[in-house]
Amino acid sequence: MGNYQQPLLENRSLYQMAALISLVTTSLIFITAVFLVRKKFTLITVLGSSMYPTFRTGDRLLVLKRHFPHQYRVGQIVVAHPPYPSPKWREKLYVKRLIGLPGDEVAVPETQLNSQIHVAEADSIDVSRNRIWRLPDTYCFIQGDSHWSEDCRAWGPIPVQLLVGVVCLKLPCRTGSADDGEIVKQAPSAVRSTSLPLKIDGE
Repeated sequence: MGNYQQPLLENRSLYQMAALISLVTTSLIFITAVFLVRKKFTLITVLGSSMYPTFRTGDRLLVLKRHFPHQYRVGQIVVAHPPYPSPKWREKLYVKRLIGLPGDEVAVPETQLNSQIHVAEADSIDVSRNRIWRLPDTYCFIQGDSHWSEDCRAWGPIPVQLLVGVVCLKLPCRTGSADDGEIVKQAPSAVRSTSLPLKIDGE
């Protein structure tokens, strides 16, 4: 009987080893996938109204991180840091639409300017009263969909390095209040740690 028991023990040992290898491999694949997702994507929650009606408060957006100007296209909805020197403001993010890239000429019609919001000095004003900005090599122009948005119409062009990424998906679930909105804050997610809260504003 002892002769039969030894092969059984060996087979059980091999099975346990195979199961352990499978578990380790699966764990490594999962950890690698989570790392890559966290490196490439971030999840944010909208607060505010500057992208209304495109986005509303509570909308959850998946953002694909981008690091180089050539990765962006005019018309994309982007996430960017505000152009304020204060570290407090630099922790925040804004969701806006990309209107112009380095080297572009941006024309903003007078009808898109809000008399109650400061308007940055433009390079020129054409015969149709459009404000014209000519973007330097390292600058871009972002603008909210709402008439009340605070954006490059008030700031002027901003450095393209302030762009964080492109909104690639609006998730079907929503959080927060039912107010219209466009400000963004970091939302809890499995792909990004919430130990360092990230606020995203879009007033």
